[in-house]
Amino acid sequence: MNTHRTLISLCLLVALLTGCTKVDLCGGAIHPHTGAVRFSYQWTDSAAIRPDSMMVLANRIVGTWHAVYCTTAYEYGNNGTCHHGHIASGKYESDSLAPGRVDMFEVKQGDYQFVSVNGNAHIESFIYNNLSEYCTYDSVHIEDINIAYKEYKLTDPAIQSYSRRWKNLNPYSNYIASHIDPIYVSTVTPRTVYADTEVEVGFTPQPISQNIDFCFAVHKDSTVVIDSIMAEISGIPTRIHLDGRIYQEYDADGQGYIPRTAKMLFKVNLDQVDDTLINCSARIAVSGLVSNKYPDLTMGEGILLLGIYAHAIDQVGEQNAKSIYARINLYHTLAAMEPPLLRRDELGNIVHGTEGDTIFIEHRLFVDHDLVIQNAEGGLSTDRWEQVIEDIDIDI
Repeated sequence: MNTHRTLISLCLLVALLTGCTKVDLCGGAIHPHTGAVRFSYQWTDSAAIRPDSMMVLANRIVGTWHAVYCTTAYEYGNNGTCHHGHIASGKYESDSLAPGRVDMFEVKQGDYQFVSVNGNAHIESFIYNNLSEYCTYDSVHIEDINIAYKEYKLTDPAIQSYSRRWKNLNPYSNYIASHIDPIYVSTVTPRTVYADTEVEVGFTPQPISQNIDFCFAVHKDSTVVIDSIMAEISGIPTRIHLDGRIYQEYDADGQGYIPRTAKMLFKVNLDQVDDTLINCSARIAVSGLVSNKYPDLTMGEGILLLGIYAHAIDQVGEQNAKSIYARINLYHTLAAMEPPLLRRDELGNIVHGTEGDTIFIEHRLFVDHDLVIQNAEGGLSTDRWEQVIEDIDIDI
């Protein structure tokens, strides 16, 4: 009798040890109980520039298990690849998602948090900090992943098409890439994946970067021809969390936690109204824009610098070609914006005050026949253009 009881007890013990609960807490590759997920996307009107691909971060809430999927980003019928463990640089780009790749992804059963964000199709633009670590280690969470713009020196080939004639007149920081697509993120409510079933997860991506437009006018003498204008803006935060918070670093100079910032070069669109007036505009999609701490500084954050490439025709028809550099500290302009581009919340986080806005520069910028910027009057609370350096002769 005792022998029978012992055998029964051993059988029950073996059953308990080998059985499975609804949430799989067993080791990774050996467990057969998995379901499948399909991903779909509903894009809003704000997504004028859609990414070539999207990544999906899967986080099992109980019995931690992480995976990263890279998919195309259509309304339906997406395909792509799945990554467990280390992700090598460039291995999750969109051009690896040719038709015929997996369109239904295997997931271990359980309750999941799913977050979708841009695939890194533009490797020269930004990277995902802690992404490989998230795949590899249970202790790294989605909240630990942040997006960092890659930084470059002015001479780097990655920005050379924009920087060929540029002078670094605000050398407080590096540059980021000159063309960066908007960054989109979507988080869905937790979903349960059961064994041997299919689940569709639908995302509605929203931008966590800001579309910032610049609008200003260039007045000029009728003999002056503006060939092109390049611009540089400073004060762009270089890192942003997936929930839209600006990443802050501790400042050793005693300013507390502040964002690291960089500069961007971009081209300006010219709309010639008549012989004496050109309306200028440009749009950038970035993490935000930090103002300068003081209204009278000409270096640091919040400085807009223009390179105006122009020529004037004299009385005998000869051309006098020059580049003219003008700058303006946007301190008062940014302070007057409501809602602000960036604000601090009650916890001290720096967050977006709006999805984007237009920076209108009202101070008059005039280029005379000698290709010199004439300074217009302005009040104490007016941001004012000023010429930066002596003109430089160029060939155009």
